[in-house]
Amino acid sequence: MNEEHEIIVMRSFRDNYPDFPKGRLIKSESPDFVLNKGPKSKIGIELVQLLPPPEHHYSMAGIMKPKYAYEQLLMTVMLKEKKRKNYNDSRLGQVWLIIHFDYLDDAESFNLHNQVGKWYFPNGFDRVFLFNLFVNKVYEFKHQDY
Repeated sequence: MNEEHEIIVMRSFRDNYPDFPKGRLIKSESPDFVLNKGPKSKIGIELVQLLPPPEHHYSMAGIMKPKYAYEQLLMTVMLKEKKRKNYNDSRLGQVWLIIHFDYLDDAESFNLHNQVGKWYFPNGFDRVFLFNLFVNKVYEFKHQDY
């Protein structure tokens, strides 16, 4: 994902997540953004697009079938967890992960909101979000330390 696309996704997330903290958002590299809420209060934010599944996991319309969403999310979180361990930035009070997507089929009697409440992905991020760019909807996974 290029820098311009990251900025667009981050702005959209900020606009669509009502509890997004106030502060100055600064483009960074690792993590992708730093939210400066004050002199000693910073949040690192890592953005990642949901890893695309193998071709046979798509519907006829070219949209990922919901039954494969969990495994794709798990692989995405695991990939970013490896990177998170390298941040080692004591200036960051928290580190968030925002996984964005726009190709998940919401049909097939699948309620993403209900599934997100049940799914657990072992990770060390303080907060993990799933952001549907197609409908600008934000979901947050329950946090559990691993």
